[in-house]
Amino acid sequence: MNTSWWQGLRRACGRSLALLVVGGAGGGCVSGSEVLKPPFAQPFEAWRAEQSIEAEFDVREEVFYAFNLRFFYNPDQPQDRHRVWDLTGGNRKDAATGEWVTPGVPLVLRLTVVSMTGGQPGAVVHDGDIRQPKETSIGSGVLVSRLQAIKLAPGRFKVTVRSLQDAPSLSGVRTDFQVVRAYMGK
Repeated sequence: MNTSWWQGLRRACGRSLALLVVGGAGGGCVSGSEVLKPPFAQPFEAWRAEQSIEAEFDVREEVFYAFNLRFFYNPDQPQDRHRVWDLTGGNRKDAATGEWVTPGVPLVLRLTVVSMTGGQPGAVVHDGDIRQPKETSIGSGVLVSRLQAIKLAPGRFKVTVRSLQDAPSLSGVRTDFQVVRAYMGK
């Protein structure tokens, strides 16, 4: 048996399976013209200036939706979690002073949400800059920074998020942009 052919086939199948799994985890595969429904996520290199993503999505229920930036870390490596925690502005006590500090990396993003009417942009629902997003929640392998929570009525919307400056210290951290139903507390 030709082992290089077999190894090539295994690599190709593994990539296809990985793409299928990643697409499914984000609420469906994302293509340029596909209309999404929350929850969904898209990879986003937030650390690079002028990087942007946009997506059209349908809302079926009038509730608050969270527009999040997620930072991933290796949950099996505590030092990786601490590194990402510091980069994303997680609070910690300074060992030297005993005071609480919120380090974080300067990161400036522009978030724009527009209603869509008949396939054309309509009213601007939100347009603003977020400076140095802070960690707002934590999961296994991910720190979440809520950029904005917006109450949306049923309809179609277009979201655009753009990085406005370089943040090279975040270059080794996998990030994505996420839209989900917002948890607003008890």
